[in-house]
Amino acid sequence: MTDRTLLLGQTLRFRTSPFDAAVADAVQYDRCGAVLIESGKIRAVGPADDLQNRFPDAPRINYGEG
Repeated sequence: MTDRTLLLGQTLRFRTSPFDAAVADAVQYDRCGAVLIESGKIRAVGPADDLQNRFPDAPRINYGEG
C-alpha cells in the first residue's frame, strides 16, 4: 500500500517557463486546487475536484478557506 495524501487549497504552478511565454500563459492558478503527495513526492497537481475524483480514497488535509 502506498503512503498517499491529498492536500487541498490554493495552488500556483508553471505550465511553461515564464521567460519563454507571457506570465498569463505560463502560470496556472487554482483557487480550489490540490496536490497529491505519494511516498513523500509530488505526484499530481491540479483542480481539487479532478484530483479528489481520481484519488477518492486518499486522506485529505484541507488548507483552503472552508
